Amino acid sequence: MSKILIIDDEPIPCKLLDRFLSMEGHSVRTGSTSVHAAGIAEEFQPDLLLTDWLLRDETGLEVANAVLDRSPRTKVVVVTGLPEFSLENQLKRLSFGLVTKPLDLDNLSAMIHVACGEGNPAS
Repeated sequence: MSKILIIDDEPIPCKLLDRFLSMEGHSVRTGSTSVHAAGIAEEFQPDLLLTDWLLRDETGLEVANAVLDRSPRTKVVVVTGLPEFSLENQLKRLSFGLVTKPLDLDNLSAMIHVACGEGNPAS
């Protein structure tokens, strides 16, 4: 399975995603800022970054850039409560996917498997 880095400044969603993805067999690390993300990415070299778009003092774009500077092959999936069209242009070159809240865990899982080159486990 894949190595996944979750960045979210809200502890409850972060813990829930950690638990869900760990139960699916992924190796998971978590953090809450781009500084955390950069430090973890340097050592962990994640296959996938799952980051919230709106953090307290920064955006998922800043987090993604910090991770990609240290782990350039990492795929990026952005989680947001904003309408997709408002972020589409900003994320075209950067992210593998965009997931809207409330999260559909089955769709998220399928997207992660495809992003990490594992195919869709349901197929």
